[in-house]
Amino acid sequence: MTAVPHALDLGDLRRVTPIDAQFGEGRGQPVDRHYIERFLAAHASDIRGRVLEVATDDYTRRFGGSRVTHSDVIHADAGNPKATIVADLAEAHDVGSNAYDCFICTQILTCIYSVQDAVETTRRILRPGGVLLVTCRASARAAPMTATAGASTGASPRSRCAGCCANRFRVSTSGSRHTGTSSPPRHSCRDWQSKT
Repeated sequence: MTAVPHALDLGDLRRVTPIDAQFGEGRGQPVDRHYIERFLAAHASDIRGRVLEVATDDYTRRFGGSRVTHSDVIHADAGNPKATIVADLAEAHDVGSNAYDCFICTQILTCIYSVQDAVETTRRILRPGGVLLVTCRASARAAPMTATAGASTGASPRSRCAGCCANRFRVSTSGSRHTGTSSPPRHSCRDWQSKT
């Protein structure tokens, strides 16, 4: 027997408000999670040892499994029950240096006002040879920034763009038409510090 197709009701698309105000959570899962999870699956072998993740440890457990010896969760909101470290990534001075083998940072850097400080913190807390698995939004609707959404609050503006740090990391891209790795290759924090 052949299934009878049903008309898909998209509602009224003549609107100036989003169909779902919660980035797709109200309809299941946001579409960007498909690409984020595909990226993390491709780099699952890097999720090992001591791992830090923002807001939750879901991806650490899902993609790291038994390779993870210790897991921490960083979040700016002390009300997050999963947070083992309460700190703003741009001002996380109490997080130890060279402490993590892997840092999973999905969709958060674009929410931080002082991105350059957050990138510097990331560099500092990763061990030599450590891996930063980061995803950033290519586009998204504007949303109010709050500390609970991961935004940096009270940080002073910077005159330089955070892109000045990009050439100090091994960058692997995924999606769109380009897939590849840019130079330079991975190097230790000592090498990185000598170039700054």
